[in-house]
Amino acid sequence: MTLIEGTLELEMALDAGVELVDLLVWPEGYSGGDAEIAARAERSAEARCEVSRPVAERISYGEKISPLVAVARFPEPAEPRISPANALVLVLDRIEKPGNLGAALRSADAVGVTAVFVSGSPIDLFNPNVIRASLGTVFTLPVHHLSREAAAETLGDLPIVVAT
Repeated sequence: MTLIEGTLELEMALDAGVELVDLLVWPEGYSGGDAEIAARAERSAEARCEVSRPVAERISYGEKISPLVAVARFPEPAEPRISPANALVLVLDRIEKPGNLGAALRSADAVGVTAVFVSGSPIDLFNPNVIRASLGTVFTLPVHHLSREAAAETLGDLPIVVAT
């Protein structure tokens, strides 16, 4: 299980078909499209609980109070498949901070990366800080947590550009 905090992050998870278990809502904090996303989330969550402002403050990770927080099941990891015809793969080796991983995923999505391999890292791909920093792209971008050897084997003969 993991926590998904924030409207955009929750919308990305819903678009990716992530299974919601619980939805915690603070309706007084809604702005913009929060009510619409809350309604979508309520239809797919097993349970809904309305919370007070003090509770919303306690369950929100960042400085901004989130009106929507969901408990979700981890998506099943897909088998990595790379097509050389359209492959633009990002390999992140030994990344240590969840926020940095999330930011890299958000940037990868913005430039059209087709898959991300994370190797040599203890970070849980669905750490709430990864979800938050990626703005939910961890749910929509194929991200694979592999050993260095498995990543190299999967990449095969693809051309590789390295940056440090």
